[in-house]
This record gives sequence, C-alpha cells and structure tokens, in this order.
Amino acid sequence: AINWGNEQIDISGNWNADEEITIENPDDGTWWAVVNGFDVPNGSANFWLKRTVVSGDLLKVTNLTELNSTTIQSRFPNGSSVLAGQMPLTAFDVVVDYGMPADPGDWRGWIVLELASGGKIRLEYDYQLLDYPPELVFSTPLNGTRTNATLPVNLATSDIGDGFNLSSLSLEGDPSLLWDNLTISVEGVESNTSGSRDFTASWKHWNSGANLGNGTHYSETSGKLVIEAESYTATALGDPSNHTWEVNSSVLGYSGTGHMNATPDDDENITIGSRLDYSIDFNTPGQYYVWLRLSAPDLSGDSVGYGIDGQQLGLVEASRVDGQWAWAASGWANNQSQVATFTVQAAGRHVFSLWMLEDGISVDRVIIIDDWLYAPFGGNETTSTLYEEALMRAVWVNMTLPADEGWRTFWANVSDNFGKLNQTILMVEYDTVAPPIILYGWKLLTNVSNPDWLSVQTDVGTRVWIDGIEHPVDASGRAEMSLSLNPSEWSNVAGDPSDATTWEWVGLNTFRVDAVDLAGNWNQLEFDIVYDEAGPTNDLPAQVDKQVKFVQTTGESPNGSWAWPPFAGIDSDFSGALNARTGPLLLHLESIFDTRRMCVRLLDESGVSHYRDCEHQQTPPWGGDNSGHVRAAGTTSPRAQEPWAHVTFEFEVNQSQLLDGEYQVEVELLDFAENWGHENFTLKLDRTSPDVNWLSPANNITLLHHEFVAEWNISEPARVQVLIDGLAATEVTSQHTITSSASLVLESTGEHEVCIHAVDLSFGPDPNTVLECIIVQLPPETYIPTLTADWNGSVVNTPTVFADLHLGPDQAWSLSRLSNSTWIPVTSDRPGDADLSVPVGLLEGDNHIRFDISALDQMFVFVLEVNLDTQPPHLTIDSPPRDVHSSSWSTEVTGGCQPGLVVHVRIADESAAGPCADVGTYAVRIDLPGVDGLWLLNVSSTDIAGNLGWLAHNLTIDRRAPEARLEWEVNRCDPEPVPSVFQPEPLADCELILRVDFLDDDIVDWSLVIEREREIEHSVTGGSAGEQTLWFDFSEIARPGHWSASLLVSDPAGNNQLIELDIDAIAPENTLTAKVSEPGSLANMASIAGLLLLLVLWQRKQRRGPESHPIGTPLDPELFLDDYEDLDYEGLDDIEAMKMTSSIGPIGPPPTDEADFDLLEEVDVSAVVGELDDDGEPEDPVVDEGDEPDPSESESE
Repeated sequence: AINWGNEQIDISGNWNADEEITIENPDDGTWWAVVNGFDVPNGSANFWLKRTVVSGDLLKVTNLTELNSTTIQSRFPNGSSVLAGQMPLTAFDVVVDYGMPADPGDWRGWIVLELASGGKIRLEYDYQLLDYPPELVFSTPLNGTRTNATLPVNLATSDIGDGFNLSSLSLEGDPSLLWDNLTISVEGVESNTSGSRDFTASWKHWNSGANLGNGTHYSETSGKLVIEAESYTATALGDPSNHTWEVNSSVLGYSGTGHMNATPDDDENITIGSRLDYSIDFNTPGQYYVWLRLSAPDLSGDSVGYGIDGQQLGLVEASRVDGQWAWAASGWANNQSQVATFTVQAAGRHVFSLWMLEDGISVDRVIIIDDWLYAPFGGNETTSTLYEEALMRAVWVNMTLPADEGWRTFWANVSDNFGKLNQTILMVEYDTVAPPIILYGWKLLTNVSNPDWLSVQTDVGTRVWIDGIEHPVDASGRAEMSLSLNPSEWSNVAGDPSDATTWEWVGLNTFRVDAVDLAGNWNQLEFDIVYDEAGPTNDLPAQVDKQVKFVQTTGESPNGSWAWPPFAGIDSDFSGALNARTGPLLLHLESIFDTRRMCVRLLDESGVSHYRDCEHQQTPPWGGDNSGHVRAAGTTSPRAQEPWAHVTFEFEVNQSQLLDGEYQVEVELLDFAENWGHENFTLKLDRTSPDVNWLSPANNITLLHHEFVAEWNISEPARVQVLIDGLAATEVTSQHTITSSASLVLESTGEHEVCIHAVDLSFGPDPNTVLECIIVQLPPETYIPTLTADWNGSVVNTPTVFADLHLGPDQAWSLSRLSNSTWIPVTSDRPGDADLSVPVGLLEGDNHIRFDISALDQMFVFVLEVNLDTQPPHLTIDSPPRDVHSSSWSTEVTGGCQPGLVVHVRIADESAAGPCADVGTYAVRIDLPGVDGLWLLNVSSTDIAGNLGWLAHNLTIDRRAPEARLEWEVNRCDPEPVPSVFQPEPLADCELILRVDFLDDDIVDWSLVIEREREIEHSVTGGSAGEQTLWFDFSEIARPGHWSASLLVSDPAGNNQLIELDIDAIAPENTLTAKVSEPGSLANMASIAGLLLLLVLWQRKQRRGPESHPIGTPLDPELFLDDYEDLDYEGLDDIEAMKMTSSIGPIGPPPTDEADFDLLEEVDVSAVVGELDDDGEPEDPVVDEGDEPDPSESESE
C-alpha cells in the first residue's frame, strides 16, 4: 500500500493466495494498492482486489436487553438453529440504528460482542444505499390544464441522496419566459435539519445562463461591485495559522450583518496573512479601483493587502487610526502613496482577495469600480448580489402563469452530484377567449310554427344550453335545435303612435344560447324569430298602425322639386286634392316591413283604368338575416338597430293627362312569408282657383280709428290671408264658410291698401290662389298728445310726483329713467282715449325722466328733470367723544357737516351755533352745566330742502376726585437678631400687610408705591379697581425701618387724588438669654469661657481635696440659662469642643493666686450644672465630704 506521497506504508508478506492489508487512520490523499504475483503460469493470471473502508459511527446499538428464560423458551421452542438445535442459556435483544452515509454504495458495518469469557463475536451488517435521481414535479397546476385565470405554477424538487447544486436546476418555457417581467420566488433547504432560505436572486442568475463559471460568485455590472466583507466566497489560512479573519460586530456603525476582524490583536509579525476570497464574474475587462471601509485601532493594525487571482498587488492603509470607520483607497509603497488598483485582462471568473498584513484591523465593505473619480463618501451604495452555488436538498420555484393567450410549455431539468438527471414537463393553456357561437339556419321571418332546421356551431368540448336546457354537442362541435314559436306582431307598445320607428315587437320569440369551454370561459348568444302567419293588411285594431299607407306625392315643377304633404302627415285642413299641373308625379306608398312586392292600379270614378305597375323589394329592410336579432346576450333593447316599421314603394304617374276629379288607387301586396294582402286609396286632382267678394269697409272710405273689422265672401273653403300695404295683417287658417271677417289694425295714418289673398285647400306645387284689394284713409291729426308737469326743473323732497297726459285713440305711453347714460324702462300702458295723471317715482339726487308716447307712425318724446333730496345733511361729532367724562366748565364741539349750513349745539339749557366751513367741518364752543351728572349733548343742522340732521352723545360731567383709603393692617417684626461672628449685621424679619380700600366705583387707573427710608421697594399699577378692597403682603421684602405707602387714583374725567400713609417697622431688642444662646455671639462666647473656667477650677479642687470655704465672688445669675427648654442641647455635652481662646463675662477677674484657687475648689460644679438641667429653682448644694466622687458621673458631666 502506497500513500499519496509515494511512500510504501504496509505490505502483506504472507505469500498466500489471499492477502490482506489493514491500515489504521490513513492520511488524507490518494492511495495505491500494488499486487505482486509469483509463479504466475504463462506470465498472466486474473485476480480480484477489494477495498473496504471502516470508519464512522453511523451503525449504533441504541438498546441492549437481556431476555429472561420464559422469553427464550417462547422464542426458541425447538432450540436455536445457530446452536445446532440447542436451547440458548442467554439471549439478548439488540436494537441497531443505521445512519445514512454521505455517498451511495454498498456499506458494511460490524457490531463486536465482547464475551464474559474474554472472546469476541463480530456481527456483520450490510447496507446498500441507492442513489435515485432527484424528484422533480410540477405540483400545480395539473398537466394539460386549461384555464382563464393566471394560476400559480409551482415546481418542487428534492433529493434524499447526495443532493444537487442550485445551478443544476433549470426551468425553460415555450414561448420563452421573460424572467424580468415575472413574479417568481425560489426557496430551498440545504440540509435535512436546516430551515428554508430565499435563493431567488441566485437561482434566476444561474437559470439565465449569465454566469461565466461554476461556484458561488458576484457579477460585475456597469463596472461596479459593492460587497459586504463578511460575504466572502472562500478563505485561506496564513502563517502564523492562529491569525485568522473572523466575523465580528465589535466596531459599531458597520453595514450588513457584521464586519471582518483580523484576530487576535497581539501585534505579532505576520509572514503570510490569512486571505479572504471573493469570486467575481467580470463582464468588462479593464482597470478597476479598490475602496475599503476600514477601522484601524492603531498604527500596528492599519493596513490590508489586496490582489487578484492569487497575486498580491499592493496594500490599502486606513485613513484614520482612531477605531472609527472610514473609506480608504491607497497605501504607502516605494516611498509614495499608491492608489489601490488592478487590471482585468479578459472577461471571465476572477478571484479578488484581501490579505491580512497586520492584526487588529477590521474591514466592513469592499467597492470595486472602474471610475477613478468615484468617491463613496456619504453615499448609500446598494450591495451587489451574491450568487450562491449551494448544495441543495430541496428547492421550490413559485411563479404565476403569464397572461398570454395560448398553450405554454414548461421544461424543468435537475441533476444531482453523481450526474443522475431528472426532467419534467408541464403544458398549460391560458385561454380567456369565449367559445364561438355560430347560428345556422336562422332567419328572422317565418310562417312555420315549429322550425327544426336551426343548429349551433362552437368549439369541440364546449357545453351548450338553449334556454337553460343542455343540448348535446357532437364531435364536430355542433348542437341541433328544435323550437316552438308563438305569433309575433309589430305594434305600438310604449312609443309614438305617429312614429312607427318607436314601436316594438309584440310576441317576439327570443332564445338564449349559453356555452362554456374547457377553460371556463362563457359566451352567450340571443336571437329572435318572428312568426308571421298573415300577409299585409289594414284590417287591424284601431290601436295598431296601418300596415299599408299612401304616404305622399312628389314631382318636378317650374319652381323645382316638390313633395306634398310633408312627411309629418297630411294636415286636416287640406281637402286632399292635388294641384300639380306639371307631370309626371310619384306616388309614395308604404307597406309593412316584410312586404316583398307591391302592385298599383289607378281607376277613375267610372271604373276606367288609367295606370298599372309593380315594384319589388329584393331584401328585407332590416338588412339581412342576422342583423340586430342575433346578438350577444344581455342587451336590454328589443332590437339591435333602428327598425323600419314600413317599406316605401314609388310609382310614377303622368297626371297632366288626367282631368280634375277623384281616382281609386288599388294596391296588391305579397310579404316575405308568402302571405298576400290588398288595400285601396283615393287620389283627387284640383287645379281651379276660388272666387272672393269684399263686403266692408267700402273702397276709398275715411276711418276714425286705426282699428276696424273687414268682411268678405269666398266661393270654396280656402286658406285666407289679409294684407295691409302688402304686409300680412292677419290670417284665417281655413275658411269653410262663405262669409268671413277679420279685425285689422293700421300702424300709421294716411292712405292704406287692404287685400284678401285666398288659397284653396288643395296640395301640391301649383296652389290655386286669388287676390282682391280696397283703399282706406286715416287722418293724422287725431293722434297728437300733450304732457303737463309743474315740477320739471325744480328740487323736491317727496319721492313721488305726478305728470298729466292727454292721449289720442289707443295710444301707448312708456316711462323711462336715465341711468349711466342709458334709458331704463320703468312702466308703460295703453289706456285708449284718456286724460290721466301718471305717478313718477324719484330717486335720491338728479332724476331724468322721459315719456315716450306713440302715435301710430310717430313717437312723441318728453324729457323732464327734477332733483330729489330726502337725506338729512351730513353731520358727525368728532369731539367730545361719545360717553366721555369731563371736569371742564365749557367744551368745544367739533365734527363734519355740509358746507354752507348752520350747526346748532345744545346741552341742558345751554345752546350755541356756528357755520359749517367750506371744508365740511364746524367748531362750536358751549358752556357746560354746573351740576355733575349724565347730560345729553345735541347737535343738529337743517339743509335748504328742510331735511334735519341730528345727533346726540352722552356726556358725563364729573368735577370730584375719586376717594380711596390706606391702612397698614399688619406691622410686626421679630426680635432684633443677635450679631455673631457668623453674621455680624443681621436684620430682623418683619411682616407688613397693606390694605387698600377703593371708595368710588369710577376709578379707572391707580398706582401704588412702597418706600423704605425714602427708597422705592415695590410698586404696582392697575386699571379699573374691580374689587373694592385689596391686600398687599410685603413680608418678603419687609425689614425694620420707616415705611411709606403712596396711592394715586384717577377717574375717567381726569380727576386725580394722592393718598399717603407712613409707618415705622421696629424690631424689639432680644433677651440676654437669646444673646447667650446665639452661637458665635459675644455673650455666647463669654458664657462658654466661664463654664470652662469653672470646670477647670473644679477639677483642681478635686485633686487637692474637698474644702468648705465659700466662693468669694458670687456668680452672676444671668450667666445661667433660664429658658433652656427652648434650646437644642445637641452637641453641648462636648464642652471641650466649645472652648474659646479668650472670653469675657461678669464672673470677675481670673484667679491669680493659690487662695483664689482654694476658694474655687469649694464650689460644687455638679450642682451648678444640675441647675441647668432642672426646670425648677436651683437648690442649695449639699456636699458630703465623706463621699468620693463617681468617676463615671464626672465623665458624664
């Protein structure tokens, strides 16, 4: 056995026919087995060589249970065949688990049983792992699906063997799939224990064929890549091997999921640095520049090497070394800074690498770009996609069927790592087109009640329903029909009786065809059939329109083409006779729309035939068998196009050869349903004019009025028109009596011609007319009016004046007013012959009035002028203002007024007057009443029209100042503080409260000033007093001294009053006890010194023995505390701490000789101190000379 280094590792050496070598823990690499044969006959022999690899722990014993004798007996009732039929004494149940190996093939495992006797039994287990191709299936939809919706298309693939690469799964389509326009997602599982991940971008990249090689990689697009450093494709260890790149998140501010850190940071020399590789498909050759986002902790960790395809090209040094992130694109090399760049010679797969040069540095992002001017500072760059080549166990491709009509085929292929291939195919039809419905054998009109020749043609596989009943569809897509019809009629249901185009079918047979194809698309078709069982006839109910009509006659005359009567119908005033003199004429007849042929014959009153002819209609007027009545279902209209109720036929007749009179028109008809019909009409000819005779007025008569009545006789019914001077005055629509009349009106005076124009009631292009005229006279002097208005040219102050009019016969008048250069009508009337008074309403200011009086052919105009002034003169009061208060004895009243007028002013019994200046102002001084109170000031002015202007203001006279009162309600100071070394000049706290009473309610302004020792301490102001009493607390600023308060109050009239009040704030002197108890005060320090002195003397006395001599100098009682219960004794027990360097007090001079000390020793200091602790009077001390002082008590005291 030879290893991968060509070194012989072992040899069998047994020289037997069966040789075996066992190698424990072989090194990784390629191994060779070499066989050396001896004594080979003829120099050639066959042999077999078997390799067995024993490794791993996939075969496990998970449970071992010893069986009891009862179980052994039941298991082996006849003994064990392995033991030659003997009954086992001991047996075990062994549970073995097989783990699935990583590769397919024949696998063998052994379980070794170590016996208690020391022997071993090896049990062999064989396992064959088969490698099937990956499963590949379109889970939805089913193959061959036809649909009219964009269904989801799901492709699932899985492999329980060695797995498959993501790039080996491909999906194609016919027509080709436009991946950029598809909504697609790809999820996959990489192992049996991992969760699913999104592989959409990677799979689409692999499936598009845009990759330049296998393996996980990035793809350069538009000369730019943005890569997260932690998203590398491979790594390699360096020297030393303990320095590696690790994903970290210790430096905040990174992008992505983390950053790469060169660890550990121990400043060790790195010979060959660990490497980060990034596989990239470069689509564009050329020069690229490198940008790195680095974080350098110090100068010993501030650079990273870079290169391509295994060759290190240079380094990138961090632009800052404070641990913060910053972009860098250059490094120091060859004594100069060099930009990090490399060149891609040819498009393809290349590996960009980063080398660890120094430890501690971190890399967050890599940007590779072909623009040397690019700088990423502040940019938000989108990370390039990492196209992963992953070993998959399962992948699901989810997409939506494209909405393209027709069949679409999907092919999917997948191969595992051992080349086993699987394929699948899916065919789906996307069909949103409704199935066709073609109707055969249909015609609208029929005279058969049960037609059986109709059928429907549609797509094969389509289901068809006719009026909700399913009909079988044969292999060619045809469904036969047999129908039953009801009679139908064209009739006026809800339309216009005179307009047959608004009518509807009654009893129309309508059928509906529904069809659905295999894709679920529906289509509907409706068709109508008219069952006509009778031919054209006019023998119908009165509410039903005639089926045969004589519509009109037309022809040519010297004046052009003519048609009579109009299509709207024949007027009832016409006689029905035709007056056309020039032939030929056309007879226009209409028949029901299904008429196919019409024949006409003309007979006179004696039955002699003068004309015969026939006309045919080749196709029905509805335009064909399938127009309108075969339609898509759902229409609400009974027809799809505008129907024709009747068909027109024309016959040419030369009437100029016929005499006047009545002729019979016989009509014969045949419809498309082969039904016959007949009808008769009458044609009259009349070409003779009527006669006219005037009755009144007589010719050349003089009229007294422009309105009169004319009368005449006529020989036959006719249309009559009365003309005055050639213009139509009135018209008698039709005169059927011999005598007729009309009321006429002449529009002017003088001579007039009155004519009768008559036309008989015949119709056609050559009317029969007559014209008869007379002359009448109308004198002009009858129609001259007069107007009287005495206010014309004056000024009035009433809004209505009157004008007196005298009018002629039936004269009309109108009143207008001039406004903005336009005369606006106000009123008008036609009273007849009359004298009347007309009221005229005036507007403020100048009025221009015009009366227009008609006199037939003349117009009389009267223009009047008048000025209306009803407004009081302009007047205002500017001073004094309204509701003002005044303390004066006179005032000047000023304001606006109308120039030239006199202004009067009055208040109480006082009055004054003055002129209004040209500028429109006045100033009048007037005395004011001597009594205070509310007075009314009146101002008035009267203009030349007598209009009075008047204004009044309230004026309050107030000559008394307002009243108020001050009172120091609280004046209290604490005792004067004791000076101390801590506060040499203390001030006492005081409480000062000032009360202010406002005694008048017309105070509008007040101010309060507080002074101490003539210095302002506080001031406050206010408007209306509001509350009548106010309190001001100055305690926060109060201190002893002389205080003064000044209050100034004002009323609306300007009256002021000042109220002043002084007070002294005095702090009482403190007691001696307070002085002594004040820490740091002179008395306090003296008392403490005295106590200390007493204590010293007492201690000396104790050492020398008790004495009974009294103290020569008595202690001052003021040195002792009298109000001690109010003091805080905390800390007073430490007498030594309160010792002063010097003291003064009333206890006398300090001891100077031994005699004085002897006297002090006789004093019982404990009794003195006891008095300070008792509430009562101090008792006389009793000293027991025989008792020794208690040391503990001495210490306490």
